[in-house]
Amino acid sequence: MIPVVIGSSAGGPKTLKRLLSGVKSLKIPVVIAQHNLLSEVENFARWIGRETQKKVVLVENRETLKPGVVYFPGKGKDVVLAGRETVKAENSTGSIAPSIDKLFESAAIYLKERAVAIVLGGLGRDGVEGARKIIEIGGRVIVQSDPDFGYLPEQVSRDVRRVVKRSLSEIILLLETMAR
Repeated sequence: MIPVVIGSSAGGPKTLKRLLSGVKSLKIPVVIAQHNLLSEVENFARWIGRETQKKVVLVENRETLKPGVVYFPGKGKDVVLAGRETVKAENSTGSIAPSIDKLFESAAIYLKERAVAIVLGGLGRDGVEGARKIIEIGGRVIVQSDPDFGYLPEQVSRDVRRVVKRSLSEIILLLETMAR
């Protein structure tokens, strides 16, 4: 059971709701770094669980990944893989929390060529270096082609070779068919 890692920034909450609601049968773990939730992370996790009917776990320490569960870091934390089937929270040391780069880099380390990362809309460049590491190790990076905020997906597409652009509906279909 290989998790999918997702990085999201501006416009992310609405897009994540559409994405997770669209996947009727989630059979894999999904680990998400969503920027700028800070004091609202607990409320966001409850809201996304209620709106999408998915089980959501806030990672405060270390968790064993389970199929069909969505993982977000706790307040002020980064979320990273700590093995193929384990996720952990770390105190954030960067200016942006949680770090998409750290999540993607951990996927490159532990999942190697089986890593699948999805880049949703956002601002800034957090995620570019992590996406590059996933591609270098032979994994896949999928960039949303129809985001509300296109800057981050454009940066990843421009700076990282061999990424695949897909619409949100195509990404939903991909998640629906994984682990079948």
